[in-house]
Amino acid sequence: MTREATSGVATASAEEDDWTFLSLTDLEADLDASAEAAVPAGVSVLSPQSSDEDLRLLLKQHSSGAKGFDVDALFAGHRALHAIAADLQMVLLQVETLQFDSAALFASISYGPLRPPKTGEVQEPSLEDTTGARRDRCDDRLSTGALFGPEAAPAAPPRSELSFPVGAANLSEYRRLLVDLPLVLSAERVLRFCVGEIDVKQDTKDIGRDIVVVNGHKIVGSIGGYDAAVAALTGALQEATTEELLHSAEQPSRRHADSWSNEELGRASQLILAALNRTSSGFMAFEEVLRIFDCPDAVVVSPESAAAKPLEAVVLGDVVLGRAHTRYAVYRADAGGPGPLAAVDAFFVFRLSTSLLHKLVQPRSGPSERGNPTFLAEDIRASVLMRRA
Repeated sequence: MTREATSGVATASAEEDDWTFLSLTDLEADLDASAEAAVPAGVSVLSPQSSDEDLRLLLKQHSSGAKGFDVDALFAGHRALHAIAADLQMVLLQVETLQFDSAALFASISYGPLRPPKTGEVQEPSLEDTTGARRDRCDDRLSTGALFGPEAAPAAPPRSELSFPVGAANLSEYRRLLVDLPLVLSAERVLRFCVGEIDVKQDTKDIGRDIVVVNGHKIVGSIGGYDAAVAALTGALQEATTEELLHSAEQPSRRHADSWSNEELGRASQLILAALNRTSSGFMAFEEVLRIFDCPDAVVVSPESAAAKPLEAVVLGDVVLGRAHTRYAVYRADAGGPGPLAAVDAFFVFRLSTSLLHKLVQPRSGPSERGNPTFLAEDIRASVLMRRA
């Protein structure tokens, strides 16, 4: 065999050995090289920071030989879907606000300060005597749970693919992403209810520096404090659930409502405040605002506590609604500019049936922990609705 032939056999054998003993690093390098070779000369590769114009240029380069390919139609369709998603988010906020405000008005008329004054000493009917005007009102009354309960809550629209300002590389890109963002965004959260997890000490601090509105009645925390808020909710629950008990007695087809003990009413009031206070509602709202708007290299997100509206609780016959509002300002990180880049109003809302609430405040049967009763825990759906100004 000649020297040239021997050299050729040795080279081929070496190449076979290279392919036989390929490592994972070698395979990844070969794949990267193949991907780069597949891109035609002069065609750029898109990155997450690429603009619409970059995508338009790339599509035109790839489809240069194709006839009738309308790049503008592709972008028109994307813009239309983006606009529809933004409209759905706006409608969700409007429906949620309308339902809560309607429930609050209904509660204020039925149990609150808008209730018509009595024209004399009229004795309220008891559970045994359900005749008269009270019975007529119960017969004609629609279920408040059907009108305002969890099942009546507007369904969240499907998640759309949006580029949030949180991922901006600089202030200029942050401004561009902020302009493209819908004015209203929503996020679903899980809210846990458990009597055994109530932190009365923390709740007392929170309510002591806040204002709570219960069925139209305002409780100023700095005056009445936590005890006044618990008493207001206990009274609202007692009145609403008593009427629900009367109503269920007049409706044989409806499941009979259970009466509440004083201890259960107190626990339920504390449970509502534990979900509504700023430690709970404010934390979840702030998390969602940061998830979308925070970008340390470009901006600073700052809560505006003075602009927060009072905490609101609406207690009707078979449903409890809660709403907490907070506002946030988005400033440039370099402290430049005359004012904030944006203001974000965040609304934390939840709905809970009184039947579920009653189950949660009843001690569980069986052995207790360290002499203390144990209680059921339940996760319910809550929402954070963000509106940018």
